[in-house]
Amino acid sequence: MGSTLTTLTLILATCAGCATGLLQKEMIFSQAQLQKKVDAVFPVDENKALLRVRFSNPQVILPTAGERIGLALDIRAQLPGGRKARGRLHVDSGLIYDPNRGEIALADPRLDSLDVAGVPKRFESALQAVAEVVAKRYLAQIPVYRLNADDYKQSLAKLVLKSVSVRDGEVVAVIGL
Repeated sequence: MGSTLTTLTLILATCAGCATGLLQKEMIFSQAQLQKKVDAVFPVDENKALLRVRFSNPQVILPTAGERIGLALDIRAQLPGGRKARGRLHVDSGLIYDPNRGEIALADPRLDSLDVAGVPKRFESALQAVAEVVAKRYLAQIPVYRLNADDYKQSLAKLVLKSVSVRDGEVVAVIGL
């Protein structure tokens, strides 16, 4: 009797593991796929405190491992008095899953660095504030992937995001029950 109970327990545990695997989906996103989504948002023009700034040419940067992705953008600024400046902005961003919309999106973007030559000290903080506004307003919530509501497995997977990570230069999201 003990042997039968042990065998039954092992069979049930195995089936539970199989069922869990069936209700999970691992999705892998390449740099090119993410790049296409980000490209659709730019260029962006922003005006603040007498500055006119254009952010363009986004480049998605995927590290070999971690939980955040990087973005680099060209920045062109026109300062008061007609002076112009150019440079590069680096942002890193997390990924979040919205089960109501069935989307994996960029989240919590953070300004890593801002390197713009020719900006007088008195305009540096204003330029940094504009860069932070653009990072938060335009990069947050860029949908990276939307689940297909007509696909049974993907509909079930809308329930829970198990993990999102960057592995070997690709974004790997595991969703399911």
